[in-house]
Amino acid sequence: MPETNLSVVEANLLDVHGKTIRDQVQLTFVNQALRSLDRRLKIEFRGAPISIPDIPAQPTGLYQVFITPKKYREKSIFLSVPSGSPAHIDESFFVEPNEVTPVMPDYATLESQERWADLIRLLRESQIDAQKYAALSDFQKAGLLNLYAKMQAQNVTGDQGVWAFADRVVGKEIKPARLLVLVKNELLSLVRNFQEGFHTVPGALHDFPTGWARVDPSGSFKTFDRAGNLQLTFAQNGQGAFLVDADIDDHQGVKHAFDVVKHTFTGRDTHPYDIHQILVFFQGIDPGYDFV
Repeated sequence: MPETNLSVVEANLLDVHGKTIRDQVQLTFVNQALRSLDRRLKIEFRGAPISIPDIPAQPTGLYQVFITPKKYREKSIFLSVPSGSPAHIDESFFVEPNEVTPVMPDYATLESQERWADLIRLLRESQIDAQKYAALSDFQKAGLLNLYAKMQAQNVTGDQGVWAFADRVVGKEIKPARLLVLVKNELLSLVRNFQEGFHTVPGALHDFPTGWARVDPSGSFKTFDRAGNLQLTFAQNGQGAFLVDADIDDHQGVKHAFDVVKHTFTGRDTHPYDIHQILVFFQGIDPGYDFV
């Protein structure tokens, strides 16, 4: 190939909010015809798209490109670099949970803003005061805020979300990816009858405390979201009260939508920071915290 047959790649790497990332990124261009044309570059993205010059172009301009940021999950794409005009990389990225620090609202912020009124109500009913809230780990706070945002946004009546039917947290601790909540009795029938919003799924993997029996059949339900499905699994005790195991658990939303190549899933729960990214990117739901 003549040495002059080079082109430009315009790269715009976005976070889930649609903003160009600020991060150091390694881009590895693996040429699919000639390995001698491979390129490996380290580029500092500073919140604006980058032009990458001197990339060998067609007729041997087909690449697999590995994009490896520091604070975001690695992905790979295939890219054809034409001769005489730029190629474009426009990709969105999830944060790498182990490389970011969440910025969480504190208890005083929750108390002072109307958007958190229903969350504060539940925390108070659950005897979780400012001191106990502060003692929660970042993972626990993320899981709580994720579920609050999703359960508020997911209607079960014309104007009421699931969260409006939550009375108090049950159990010794808040889990990073799920929440056990005592709920108003009418929630089960509302969910069963709202077939546009929920469908029945198996609930056998959900365990409940002693004294509670999982409702079966027709006791576990999921939303129809492309990614970030809310699952509600109901249990009942001898006094007729209802308990819900609520979770947002979507490995496939991470794997398939973002072509992640460095990701290890352990257990059955998705990382709460991944859930944050899924809610923002796919559903436009803001859980109320972000990352640095």
